[in-house]
Amino acid sequence: MIGAGLRVNELVTMDWPNNVIDNFGTIRIIGKGNKEREVPLNADVASALRDYIEQLRGDGPGPLWHPISKAGQLDAGRRLTPGGVRKMMRFRGCELTEVITPHYLRKTFGTRLLQHGVDIFTAQELLGHASADTTKIYDTRGKERKVEAVNVLVRKTKTL
Repeated sequence: MIGAGLRVNELVTMDWPNNVIDNFGTIRIIGKGNKEREVPLNADVASALRDYIEQLRGDGPGPLWHPISKAGQLDAGRRLTPGGVRKMMRFRGCELTEVITPHYLRKTFGTRLLQHGVDIFTAQELLGHASADTTKIYDTRGKERKVEAVNVLVRKTKTL
């Protein structure tokens, strides 16, 4: 989720192979309001997804994500649920001092996009927000963003 900015419901409703396109380079998401968007995957996420399909899940059609049994086996007869994602995250993060939730990972994705100079409208599209105002909530850059914007303008003006 941190590599694609998905809502937990978007993650668990994905089906194989319908939602994975472009040879693992893009995922097709059905988001809030039944709106469809395509989200490109970086090479690391695409590789991890490919490995999951090849080594664990298998190539048969159906839910992309399955729960893992207490014995550590993939339960291919069931679809992973939002509660199952949260449970796995609690289990995997038990040594962490900070609580990590699915939405925390989504928010981190959005925040990092903005911190690295991605414009707010592209971030809005990737996150599936109906409004840039919602995306602005993820913008934690504060005053330094404004200072940098003014400095960029000064540098560009001096080169004219």
